Amino acid sequence: MKQVELNEQDIKKLFKSETPSARFLRAIQKITKNLIYFGCLYLIFFYIINFSAINKQLAFWLNPPKFEPVVVNNPDPTPNLSDPDPEPLPNYSPRIQIPRVAIDAPIVMNVTAPRVVPELSKGVAHLYDSALPDQRGNTVIFGHSSNYTWSRGSYKSVFTLLTKLKAGDQIILPYKSQKYVYEVTGTKVISPYDLSVLKKTDDPILTLITCYPLGTSQKRWVVIAKLVNGEQTGVQPNDPLLSEVPTPR
Repeated sequence: MKQVELNEQDIKKLFKSETPSARFLRAIQKITKNLIYFGCLYLIFFYIINFSAINKQLAFWLNPPKFEPVVVNNPDPTPNLSDPDPEPLPNYSPRIQIPRVAIDAPIVMNVTAPRVVPELSKGVAHLYDSALPDQRGNTVIFGHSSNYTWSRGSYKSVFTLLTKLKAGDQIILPYKSQKYVYEVTGTKVISPYDLSVLKKTDDPILTLITCYPLGTSQKRWVVIAKLVNGEQTGVQPNDPLLSEVPTPR
């Protein structure tokens, strides 16, 4: 019987030979490794472009703002003609204040739909043709939940915590001589093409809208609140005429 001689290369090949199942397992391991690698890259990139919003979410989770319900005593907007020395009425710049989530931002008033996104660099945007705070109807306000790190303005994540609001939470709109106080009645997620939240209403309500989920514009997160304090002297004249809900992101 002839003796078979194995050299070093033959021995290496012998031990390196793989069964089909071993090759399949190695391929799965390689794919898993690549998925983990690209997943980590995606998370890093997502954090970089949304770090302001993510940091707010983390800060709220670790240390929720401490607050108490605000008691507002509005002056009578009708002057008392018998008072020889009436106190001057305040004249507030339009703002939105939400104690539960520590929001305090200026409102850019009467913004048309094409201008919503550009104006959000200055604060939040009140939609043109929706009710003014001193009008009975539906007051619609948009704000960013997140925006790119390199975008202009200081309000890139002003509405990122709207998802934390609960029924009964206060929303305050200082406007002209009054502080209009609203209480949250509900929240919902809608399609960008659901215009029902923009419609004129008989009762005075406030509708806050931002993009959802965080970092996307796939849906809209909507907060609806009812007026509980504040004197209204007018009525919303028109419905906003839009084909879709603006994209504040």
